Amino acid sequence: MGHCPRSRSPPSRPRGTGVASRIAMVTIHICIRHAHSCATYRRAIAGEAPDAVTWGPLCADEFLRIVQDVTSWALTNFEAFRARPATEELPMGIVGTGSPYFGRAYWLQPPFDSNGTVRTLSSVNDPALRCPALWWAHVLLAEMHRCCNPSQMGPPARQWHLLRARCPAGLHWLMERMRHWPSDYVRRHWDPSGIPSSYRS
Repeated sequence: MGHCPRSRSPPSRPRGTGVASRIAMVTIHICIRHAHSCATYRRAIAGEAPDAVTWGPLCADEFLRIVQDVTSWALTNFEAFRARPATEELPMGIVGTGSPYFGRAYWLQPPFDSNGTVRTLSSVNDPALRCPALWWAHVLLAEMHRCCNPSQMGPPARQWHLLRARCPAGLHWLMERMRHWPSDYVRRHWDPSGIPSSYRS
């Protein structure tokens, strides 16, 4: 899966009120979540299972497989035309922070080839492109995610709220990958009742 980019120290807590202060607070939470996720990934690579309360009942290998699938989905353009993947089209509240953790490639990705391979985290060297893939992994897999969770929305409602506007071909691909995930985990953390009907097989 590759190593996490070196985490930068979170900025100090901002003072004042207004939009700038709220953006700064979101940026701090992004830093904290990123550091927490990277520590979890490193321990999983060493064979330690993730915290079940945060990530669900998964062993280290299962967790890493799921993270790899989610980050590969996020890094790949599944459209039938040149476009940006989910890592470069983040929700407005996250893009609006102007975080240096999140960047964009200079070129659009070519159309998705169903006979080709998806883009994996280990194939991406730029930390500004790897970090948003790890952000997607955290927001979709962790039990709670404050940055996109103003109403304390937990999975699976948060997952499908974020995914419903994404490319259908990409969601089909991700759902096919779920067939290789532990069935109990999928049932508890990716409730099929939350899946839009157009994506059900």
